[in-house]
Amino acid sequence: MMSYILFIMPEPSDPFALYRISVQITNSQYELLMKHKKPGTSISELIRRSIDTYFAPVMKNELIEHQDKIAV
Repeated sequence: MMSYILFIMPEPSDPFALYRISVQITNSQYELLMKHKKPGTSISELIRRSIDTYFAPVMKNELIEHQDKIAV
């Protein structure tokens, strides 16, 4: 029987701390990212910006809900 070790990283106190993840993308997605990266803007940064843009409406709703709870 194999034993497994579960490693859980504690939540960082820094809201801008970065997590390392592994994602597989298609060749065309990779080529698109390579085409749009520039000096000072890595593929990782493009992916983070894309996530922020995609989830902006969700984050806005959560902020509104949070403010409503505080106002009560």
